Amino acid sequence: MANEKKKVIYFCVDSESFTIQITKGHNATGYVTYQEAMHGMSIGVTPIVTSQMALMTFYQIGDYEAYICYQNKAIKIEEGMQLDELGYCLSRPSCCEDSDILDCFLSGYFDKMLGIMD
Repeated sequence: MANEKKKVIYFCVDSESFTIQITKGHNATGYVTYQEAMHGMSIGVTPIVTSQMALMTFYQIGDYEAYICYQNKAIKIEEGMQLDELGYCLSRPSCCEDSDILDCFLSGYFDKMLGIMD
């Protein structure tokens, strides 16, 4: 079986991290609009750098290895990763009311890991 290229996507919170990820030298494709990023993901473009946080859900990322980036930090998003000191872990939603990656980001669970100040 041929060695398939790993699909990677970087979700950038700020313009600095977008620039850093684009210029890292891994031939990434940058998408600014939702439609561009969605299309790139649907045809398997890799690596992708985008500011489209609305696509940061388990449903949308599918088989992409995903990172959330802020300034010079990039945190790998993994199901089961611990998000706080009390043991809250990131999990794939089992129903429409369960939190997804974007919900956890908006609730501040990634702030400490990324070094985002209030």
